[in-house]
Amino acid sequence: MVDALAWVCDLGADRAVLLDEDLLERASVTVPCPGRIRARADATAWVVLSRSCGPTGRHDLALVRPAGAVGRLAALGPVRDLECLDGADALVVEGDWTQATARVLRVHEDGAVRQLAVWNGAVAVAGSRDRVFVGTLSGDGLLLDAGVVNGLPLARVALGKEISDVAPAVGGGWWVLSAAGGARLWRLDEQLGVVIERDLGGTIEDLAPSSTGSGANERLWMPRSGEPWLVAVDGDGRVVHDVDVTRIGPFRRGDGLADGGALFVASGSVLRVGPGGAAVSAQGGFDGLQDVSVVPRP
Repeated sequence: MVDALAWVCDLGADRAVLLDEDLLERASVTVPCPGRIRARADATAWVVLSRSCGPTGRHDLALVRPAGAVGRLAALGPVRDLECLDGADALVVEGDWTQATARVLRVHEDGAVRQLAVWNGAVAVAGSRDRVFVGTLSGDGLLLDAGVVNGLPLARVALGKEISDVAPAVGGGWWVLSAAGGARLWRLDEQLGVVIERDLGGTIEDLAPSSTGSGANERLWMPRSGEPWLVAVDGDGRVVHDVDVTRIGPFRRGDGLADGGALFVASGSVLRVGPGGAAVSAQGGFDGLQDVSVVPRP
């Protein structure tokens, strides 16, 4: 497998780019209007392509490979969220932003699409092992069986605030973020019981979880929207880093690294932050980065 750390999608240059550990380009794949990207364990990546180069209208879900092949696997409406289930299948929340109803889909690399649920206000999705967690605009969290088509929720929690993003927590359970009226973070257990609730203030819309560690050694990174600031909490919800990166930010999205650090993308550059909160490296020269996704490690 090619030396691979992460994929980024560069909307301004119509391409998906694979970066190595030094943030140097290892592969560049031409794709029209890429908006979201999620890396797979084999160093391929799911990418959402907009036919109108915007959030509305028709979209395609494609699979890109380092060698340059692009396979369009599913024609979709507007995509609200994209994630990858355990480094393999894509999880998609599809729904017109003017309508309440949204579909939660699981897509295999052979193009097979399974509808896991249809739910009003579904906006964010995450998956781990055989479970899928869905966050809604009304503040509800839903737990689904990843292998059941049109299944009923296995569990449900009402958090009371519009959900912006969700992510698996190390060791089980889920992180949930709301940006409504000031950022608030929850950690839920595997049955959706509230373990931690923290008020972070300001506006935060994206979660970048690390894939290892526990308790004080776990890291959940978050970029403050529209600001050149990064925040990190540990597995107990304590703020451990609040970092000013004015020379590069503000940042659009991020993704956590196995060492407890994270990658973040601004419009023209990628930043790598170490587990101690210091900037490790950066790479510029991009035209309009939209998303970043770290290649999952075994």
